[in-house]
Amino acid sequence: MESFYEINVSESVRGIRGGQYRHLFATAPRSLTDPVKAKSVATTMREKFPTPRYVVELTHFSVAGSRLSI
Repeated sequence: MESFYEINVSESVRGIRGGQYRHLFATAPRSLTDPVKAKSVATTMREKFPTPRYVVELTHFSVAGSRLSI
């Protein structure tokens, strides 16, 4: 598996104080593997899902490996 970026969109839970949000949807790992494209898509998502009703987060997941002696 290669490193990837994930966009998570959450929606405000009305009637609950403290700015709580519930998960709405997230992108699939295969969708965003390039940092430039990931930032561009996240910017578009923030325009389509504005705060404070929604929270759009961009996270980078790095996959690392190491060779083992057997």
